[in-house]
Amino acid sequence: MRNHEGTRQVVLVIGGNSGIGKGVAKKFLENTGNQVIITGTNLQKGMDAQGELRQISEHVEFHQMDVRRASDVKKVIKEIVHQYGSIDVACNCAGVEHRFASMIELEEEEFDQVMNVNLKGAWLCMKYEIKQMMRQRYGGSIINISSVSGLKTTPNGSIYSASKHALEGLTKTAAHEYARFGIRINNVTPGLVQTPMANRVLGVSEDSSDELSNKYIPAGRMANTDEMAEAVFWMASKHASYIIGHSLVVDGGLALGR
Repeated sequence: MRNHEGTRQVVLVIGGNSGIGKGVAKKFLENTGNQVIITGTNLQKGMDAQGELRQISEHVEFHQMDVRRASDVKKVIKEIVHQYGSIDVACNCAGVEHRFASMIELEEEEFDQVMNVNLKGAWLCMKYEIKQMMRQRYGGSIINISSVSGLKTTPNGSIYSASKHALEGLTKTAAHEYARFGIRINNVTPGLVQTPMANRVLGVSEDSSDELSNKYIPAGRMANTDEMAEAVFWMASKHASYIIGHSLVVDGGLALGR
């Protein structure tokens, strides 16, 4: 994958220090000569992820960033462009969950936390990624990580579900607005994936097959982060050049229902 000038692409993975984001960073490092930048709020966790990913390629670095703060987002994007000249692919993976509980049992603080990261954070990242891609004049590709919870009801996951429903609308509207600038904006929409977040929500260990959750998935198992990364990598490639405003569901059939 190369940009319009035939040089290395710059790939920004928001929330790339863990879970799906780290899997996406790994995929781009394994398959291209691209420069990959990962972000996260936890400095130690980010540096650990950077060290792990540098076993694949030296072309990765971590920037500490809180997606809830416009100043953080602007600063990191400015630093990346100053050093590398562009942002050609951006994957927005940062997300948080809330405790598994009915809507009336959840607290205002939980609503604010989930919405501020999953929706406001995605909006802020897209806003400044799009501005940079417009300045580049040849566009770029933005992929948001949504969820099947944004396509259907999720009992005991109401706020998380609402944040992902909103992200679906935000992504499609942004895709419509900026397609004429050569910017392709899409979602990859996972079901249950073996990540620290999913394990916390389900109350299972990282190595657990979790029979309770698997019975709801036609594929008979949870996904792994490599499977999500494959979808993101393809969505960012020239092979998906005419796909705009789409939600690519990668869920083992979970959204089909029981």
